[in-house]
Amino acid sequence: MPQTDMEKLQSGVADFLSKVPSIHPPERCHFELSGFLDKKLVGDFDSKLAGYTEICFYYNPGRFHALYRRLLEQTHLGDRVVRITHLWNIV
Repeated sequence: MPQTDMEKLQSGVADFLSKVPSIHPPERCHFELSGFLDKKLVGDFDSKLAGYTEICFYYNPGRFHALYRRLLEQTHLGDRVVRITHLWNIV
C-alpha cells in the first residue's frame, strides 16, 4: 500500500529526529539555568550588600542549601561574610 505525502513527511521527520542528538537535554538546561540564576543572585547580593563591612549569614551546617553554598563561594564580598550558627553570635 503506497504511503501518502503526509505519511512520507512524518516518516522522514521521525527518521531525521532519531539521528539528531538532543540539543538541550534536561540536565544541561537545568545546569545553564542554575548558572544564570547563580550569577543574577550573586550580582544582586554583591550590589545590595556592598556598603557593609560585615555581612552576617545564618549557617546551619546540617541543613545548608547548595544554593547558599554557591552564593558564598561566588560572591566578591566573601571576605566580609561571617557565618553565624546562633543569633547570640551577633548580639
